[in-house]
Amino acid sequence: MATLLASVFTGLSLAQPATTAKTFRMYNDPTHSVSITAGTVAGTGTFTWPQPSAGIFKSDGAGLMSISAINLGTGSTDITGVLNVINGGTGNSSVGGAGTVAFSDGTKINYTAVGTTNQILISGGTGSPTWTNTLPGGTNVPFNLITTGTNTQAVMTVGTGASIVPTGSGLIRATAFTGSGSTTDAVDLGTAEVNGTLGVGNGGTGNTVVGGAGTVAYSDGSKINYTSVGTTGQILQSNATGAPSWVTATAARATGRTAIGAVSTLTVNSGVAVSATTVITVTIETTGAADPNGTYTFGITNKTGTNFDVVFPFTLAAGDFVNWAVY
Repeated sequence: MATLLASVFTGLSLAQPATTAKTFRMYNDPTHSVSITAGTVAGTGTFTWPQPSAGIFKSDGAGLMSISAINLGTGSTDITGVLNVINGGTGNSSVGGAGTVAFSDGTKINYTAVGTTNQILISGGTGSPTWTNTLPGGTNVPFNLITTGTNTQAVMTVGTGASIVPTGSGLIRATAFTGSGSTTDAVDLGTAEVNGTLGVGNGGTGNTVVGGAGTVAYSDGSKINYTSVGTTGQILQSNATGAPSWVTATAARATGRTAIGAVSTLTVNSGVAVSATTVITVTIETTGAADPNGTYTFGITNKTGTNFDVVFPFTLAAGDFVNWAVY
């Protein structure tokens, strides 16, 4: 038997029996030998035929020998058993369901369960990978790879050491504000949610404190500031662009009531010496077109000798009066 198989690939050569034939059968049991079953061949001696086609030498169930390629198709009887991994096979006799993923279980190729739509596959280490809708802890997803979407169920928490910071023209929008001491979703001005000082340019005072009781607010040119505290009976005196100051009023050295006439500037002779630093107060009594209930600013100029000029913001009518006092 071994000699016959070895001869297949070099041109089968057998000694022809007493009877002639061209078809041979081969048997595996010791009581049979190659025998002539049909046909005749002329001549005696050695019976030969050409090199057979490529393939393997195989026998059917009846012992009929043939040479052909291995049939790997479904239902073929050429293949039996399972091709192991060591021989380049999967070690498995079945394929996973549609949508499963092949993985190694350490001995053979195996398959995951079937996932659901949009699930991701998570490694189980040396165990089977599993489908899930949740990223495992420690997974880092670059922020620029997160696409726009609507989250309707998860709470996004930024813990200690983490922050969300805009850059360039990026925006962080919020419909609620929650900070230390919050009482509402808005900015609560009476809590620690508020920090810093609102500048004048944004409608604030630019100052972080309020003046003492009895002080008067004034502008120092950059923010709202406050005078010192006066004493009872003092009057507030302007110091031009400096801070107003409280001064003690003294008795007037001269007072008077002078008819105005139809003029816009009135020269008054006080009868006492005046100078550039002399304090003079003026009020008017008018029955003319000017509103007697209005608030007016009077210019007091030309303080020389005993005279001073009162400059009105409009022309007063004849019969009006100026009440004046020189201190």
